[in-house]
Amino acid sequence: MSVSRILKSGWRFKLADEPVFAAPSFDDSAWQTVSIPHDWAVCGPFDKKNDLYSTRIVQDGETAETLHYGRTGGLPHIGVGWYRLRFTPEENQRGKNFFLEFDGVMSRSTVYVNGHEAGGRSYGYTSFQLDVSRFVEFGMENVIAVRVANPEQASRWYPGAGIYREVRLVVAEPEHFLYSGIRIFNRAADPEAKTAEVCIQTEHSGENCETLLTVSDSAGNELFRTQFAGNETAFPLSGLNFWSPETPELYTFRFTLLKDGGTKDERVIDYGFRTVRFDAEKGMFLNGKPYYLKGVCLHHDLGPLGAAFSLPAVKRQFRLLKSIGCNAIRTSHNPQDPKFLDLCDRMGFAVLDEAFDAWKNGKIINDYSSIFPEWHKRDLVDLIRRDRNHPSVIMWSIGNEINEQSEPDGWKVAAELAEIAHAADPTRPVTAGLDRPDDAMKNTFPPALDVIGWNYKPHRYPELHARYPHIPQYGSETASTISTRGEYWRR
Repeated sequence: MSVSRILKSGWRFKLADEPVFAAPSFDDSAWQTVSIPHDWAVCGPFDKKNDLYSTRIVQDGETAETLHYGRTGGLPHIGVGWYRLRFTPEENQRGKNFFLEFDGVMSRSTVYVNGHEAGGRSYGYTSFQLDVSRFVEFGMENVIAVRVANPEQASRWYPGAGIYREVRLVVAEPEHFLYSGIRIFNRAADPEAKTAEVCIQTEHSGENCETLLTVSDSAGNELFRTQFAGNETAFPLSGLNFWSPETPELYTFRFTLLKDGGTKDERVIDYGFRTVRFDAEKGMFLNGKPYYLKGVCLHHDLGPLGAAFSLPAVKRQFRLLKSIGCNAIRTSHNPQDPKFLDLCDRMGFAVLDEAFDAWKNGKIINDYSSIFPEWHKRDLVDLIRRDRNHPSVIMWSIGNEINEQSEPDGWKVAAELAEIAHAADPTRPVTAGLDRPDDAMKNTFPPALDVIGWNYKPHRYPELHARYPHIPQYGSETASTISTRGEYWRR
């Protein structure tokens, strides 16, 4: 049976960079003791020169480069830091697989186990898993070392710094479900009849295995049970309560991997049934009825708490958003923590799950454009595989205010990313937040999207709809002093 252990305490940290920090014999006893999630920059000190740079902000209409202070919060997030943790495997774990799972490391991480490089991830918002089985030693203490490198001019907002999301050590049987390897979707669903045709796809290691699946409602009543060999099955369910932000009904799908009558692995996924449709003339339909999105663009940091993920802090945010009538969130402008989406499922928010703030043509020198050629496909696919079972996620957003809108061939990049997203999940539309309608229309950029998002310029919506009458459109970022912000205090 697989066992997952959250690696929260016992970490050592130092803001410095020496190759010897990866060595298992290195003495780190003088380092700072920290708990994960951890943001090394949030304690300051503040300085307006932190991440000071000269640039031209196209979105603000600037025509020449100027000095910009404090765009990333004035906190010291730039630099290289190291984390180290010791663990000792148990003797009965010989022959099993060892994985390290990171929900997010900010940024450009490299992971070592007992001095061996095990992998890493450049994009600080991506969740990833590393197979470290070949590096684990028995009968001794093992050392995990993580190098984190935050370059200057890599973000337009406060990104945080370090291992700012959860880390887990997973010890799995040779037969186990793969990371993000289970997909649940409904091929046909009828909210009025309360029925759905459920489709299951699983990926696992090992041969001659079967999967036991049970489906239970929120009260714990078992509604369905099946056992199947292979990687796919489908079945009907009836008497369902459909998910919406107002009624976030979830069902528990429990997957048990069996071999020779024994349990090898188990996964539990909370899933909600809903239908979403976008119409160019009539707008969005949720569960067959017109639905109006009243949303916010929400960055990942938690204000004075920094970027280290805190479930109680996010719950507080969500309660406040609910209190003002909010029902939707755009993850500006990058993937959120997976527990953020779990909470959206449970508390009831529709989510525009956004991947990138830049593509090939960057906004600042070390933003995502610096790693786009190598990582864009894998980062986008991994995001979709991780988040595809969330009923809250209604669209994949492939970009925000992308500079390629102003390039004649920029639509080709949008089309490539849309194709990647459709291949990974054919059930959801692809969108992006566009902020330069004249450039975008001149370069035929918007038709590369299934649903067009417009940032600001609400006075042009009738014109934009007339230009693309057959493509659904919406305001992806609209609140400002010249649109809706003043409406709050007038009431």
